[in-house]
Amino acid sequence: MKRFFILVMCLCMAVPINVCAANQKIKVNPVYQNSKVIKGKTKKRYRVQAKIGKKKYQTKADRKGNFRLRIPKQSVGKSFYIKVYRGKRYILKKKIHVLTKSIKVQKFSIKNKINNLIYTNMRKLFGIIAMAAIAAVAGWNFSQSLNEVVLSDQLMSKH
Repeated sequence: MKRFFILVMCLCMAVPINVCAANQKIKVNPVYQNSKVIKGKTKKRYRVQAKIGKKKYQTKADRKGNFRLRIPKQSVGKSFYIKVYRGKRYILKKKIHVLTKSIKVQKFSIKNKINNLIYTNMRKLFGIIAMAAIAAVAGWNFSQSLNEVVLSDQLMSKH
């Protein structure tokens, strides 16, 4: 009898049990800096509450679980929590970050253009200096008027 009981206990522990206690019960669409409404989905008739600063905004999900929560416009990078309740019982909370929808482009200015030209020309100049230094170390002789490279060994044999 003891063996049978131990065998049953071992079989119960070996069978995987599906635990659903950590299910996410809320999905929230992205919130942008110009958003006036937070939309999302949760279980039907759940109460959704957002606390932004010291103010609380709340609404109730419809029969399908969709909710719309009106909020004032927020600044980029701000974060706040959305809490979900079933009646008065607290279910979970989710942290929401306010995103940016557009990228700010820097205005054109002469100063930026000049800095960019100086940077690219300095890179070219350093490249030429590096090539000349390598050539000097290698013992090459440059003849710029002919646009060709003549090795110093060949110059010696010509003279």
